[in-house]
Amino acid sequence: MIAVQSQSAPPLLQSFNNQADHVTTLDYANSRVSGINVSFSGDHALATLSESEGLAVGVTDAEIFAHQKRLAEIEGVWVEPVGAVAIAAVKKLAQAGTLTTRTRMVCISSGAGYKDTSLAADEAATITALDPLSFDSAAIVASLAS
Repeated sequence: MIAVQSQSAPPLLQSFNNQADHVTTLDYANSRVSGINVSFSGDHALATLSESEGLAVGVTDAEIFAHQKRLAEIEGVWVEPVGAVAIAAVKKLAQAGTLTTRTRMVCISSGAGYKDTSLAADEAATITALDPLSFDSAAIVASLAS
């Protein structure tokens, strides 16, 4: 089992890394990802990691949002930010050499992107501030190539 938390709200991650027997409540939770912006976690999660010989991974909010966007662009699936947390962890674990081509994994990506509309509004504002493309194939192809 692999648990993933935002590095901005990591009570389980910190307890796991400290080899604690109990998950301590933090005095902060600063993640922009509302679904995981909590300063507490259950001891059952820590016990599950221990029993399964699993691990805990921290990802940044920027990594989460990048993978949310990537899922939308490449797969056509717009998940809420929490739904992209596991995908962000896979990339990090692969880069660290923790995962191999023989590793079997399941990433649960649930919740539609509209559940966190304030973040979607931020992204929409960024997109609408871009200069529009000319309506011709050369401009479109040139834009996609850059």
